Amino acid sequence: MITDAHKKTILIIISAIFLILATTAPAMAGFGNQGQSDNGQRNIPAHGTDNAPGNSGQGQGTQTALPVIYGLFIALIVLVAIILYIIFVRLRPRKKYGEENKKQKSLYEYGKTTVLEENKNMPPNFPPELKNRYSDVELIGKGGLSFVFQAKIKDTEEIVAVKIPALKDEKSGRIFLQEIKIWEGLSHPNIVSIKSVNVFPVPYVEMEYVPDSLNDLHVPVKPDIALHIAAGILRGLSYAHSKGIIHCDIKPGNILIDSDFIPKIADWGVGRDLGRKSSGISGYTPAFAAPEQMSSVTGEVCTVRTDIYQTGMLIYWMLFGNTSFEEEMSGIETSGDIKYPLINRIVMKCIQKNPEKRYATAEELLEEILSISGSTVTG
Repeated sequence: MITDAHKKTILIIISAIFLILATTAPAMAGFGNQGQSDNGQRNIPAHGTDNAPGNSGQGQGTQTALPVIYGLFIALIVLVAIILYIIFVRLRPRKKYGEENKKQKSLYEYGKTTVLEENKNMPPNFPPELKNRYSDVELIGKGGLSFVFQAKIKDTEEIVAVKIPALKDEKSGRIFLQEIKIWEGLSHPNIVSIKSVNVFPVPYVEMEYVPDSLNDLHVPVKPDIALHIAAGILRGLSYAHSKGIIHCDIKPGNILIDSDFIPKIADWGVGRDLGRKSSGISGYTPAFAAPEQMSSVTGEVCTVRTDIYQTGMLIYWMLFGNTSFEEEMSGIETSGDIKYPLINRIVMKCIQKNPEKRYATAEELLEEILSISGSTVTG
């Protein structure tokens, strides 16, 4: 391969040759003319006679040599032009091709680095198959059954929550599909809405993003706040119960609070059809679970009254910042005197060990709460 140094050397040599030719050609041409002039002076005929034969041949030889010299000079110029053309024109595409290859390689390395950086910024449990759809992914929730991520849809820049199964085994897939089936049919202001459900390229659910949950609430709270939140939860439960769906896992982490302080029920993973016993998919949080959920005699049973029990425990937790299940696992024993007699009566009815002694429906409990929400709850 001819390098730039080689080109410079060739160019110098050619320039030297060209300079020599340019210098010597006029001299040679002048020498030929001088010879012709001298011969003319010597060969002036005497007494009107013709030139001698020898002198005439010498002049003609000089005149014949001049075209040959100029022809060689022109041929060398043409040769130099051809060499320069080969060097600076024919070899140029190779150089350009090489530079283009370097440029493409550089772009490839940049793209490769960018992809690696994107994957590096993705949480470890987020499926790589979804990286082309979402950006700014952040893990915001983790449980035994699923992961929940905050993410931005690249096409619309909308912030959503993306739920992914934690495991890829058959049981986890069945639980995930059951939750999708239950949750997808629910549409209510007090229930987190599902935007889309997908099985390919991986199973995932895209939901509305609600930034906070009751876990972020600084408890205890004032009674009016607790009743406001409880009323919203009961509206959502009443709607779900009318659709034949029960939640079975009402707890602080499953109640989200939007920017307008509206409670929204999330995570229907252990929800089921009304009145049906456990289908083999079970789950509850001990601090908020109803006694029938943990009974070894009846087996895990979840009914409308189970949701009522858990809502009562949630009200108690908001007012006092704890639940007595931390001390006693067989049932609820309220610790200390409740300061708010009207709320006390409601909570105690919600958390009766016998489901038949609780409120029968979410609507009934909601009416009780609304009846005291405008009253002086301290007396």
